Amino acid sequence: MNMTLGQVLLREQILTPDQINEVLSYKEDNRMRFGDACVKLGYIDDEQLLDALGLQLHLPRVDLDNFNIDQDATSILEAETARTYRVMPLYNLINEVTVASGDPLNVSSVDAVARITGKKVQIVLASESQIMRTIDDRYSSLDQVSDSENGESIVEMSESDESQIMEIADTVLNDAVGAGASDIHIEHEKN
Repeated sequence: MNMTLGQVLLREQILTPDQINEVLSYKEDNRMRFGDACVKLGYIDDEQLLDALGLQLHLPRVDLDNFNIDQDATSILEAETARTYRVMPLYNLINEVTVASGDPLNVSSVDAVARITGKKVQIVLASESQIMRTIDDRYSSLDQVSDSENGESIVEMSESDESQIMEIADTVLNDAVGAGASDIHIEHEKN
């Protein structure tokens, strides 16, 4: 049988029965979740809430500052999507993506990630501040990847873009061979 968050906090001797009752009353009056009410009342901090949620939901907790994130993981979600849903992709496997979340009870966030990726989503816990900082660090470092020879940014192309470029290159080469040219010079011009 799964325990409620209040039962976990009581079992771990973090809250007393009287505090649990006060949290329940505050939660109802302010229409908030139990854990948020505990933090708002000052009985626990965000870190203790994450630890208790991990115990309640049987989810592992990770420290993103000391975590080796899979290189392919950030390619599965765009930076803005990761920020919107407050999740950090950690592993991108064939049928499954593992993301760090500070709010594992946010079902709409998990469902959105599953819908976007087309994969089953596994959740691990991390603090929201670590998640947002890691998103900023990982995605900004990807944005700064540049061609070291000329300083231009590397741009990924779709297959249709590549096929159009190949057609243009073939046309230029065929025209040059047909004209008996020994050299081909292509100069960049602004539009």
